[in-house]
Amino acid sequence: MTKVTEFLVVDRPASYNVIMGTPWLNSRHAIPSTYHLCLKFPTPNGIEVIWGNPRLSRKTASDENTRNQDSAELFWQSRKIVTLEKKHGPTCEPVVTVCLDEAFPERCIEVGANLCVPLTTELITCPKKNFNTFAWAAEDMPGI
Repeated sequence: MTKVTEFLVVDRPASYNVIMGTPWLNSRHAIPSTYHLCLKFPTPNGIEVIWGNPRLSRKTASDENTRNQDSAELFWQSRKIVTLEKKHGPTCEPVVTVCLDEAFPERCIEVGANLCVPLTTELITCPKKNFNTFAWAAEDMPGI
């Protein structure tokens, strides 16, 4: 019995010789076992078993582990370089302090001074409308 199967061949290092998806396995009534390094499937003559090579499996797993460690090291080195390149002195943009309620002058917010007028207005109007939503002190958070 012959079943034609379309495969995609990729020339990349990997710890697997072949990756067979669940739909393919289900269509062939195949049962894979990574622990036993085998693939069982029914044929007209009974159950056939394709066995993997344990020595090759250990080697490819070891190679994959080495590649993963190298990739992780390269990733963190590149992150360090990016972090070092991005380090700049703190930027202190000017802000405007806005008191939300004259009865409580300590309850203020700061809004960027360089923002456009519509955005500034919205950033001030919303907290003023929802003044009671904010917890200004521990007493404002009963149950915590």
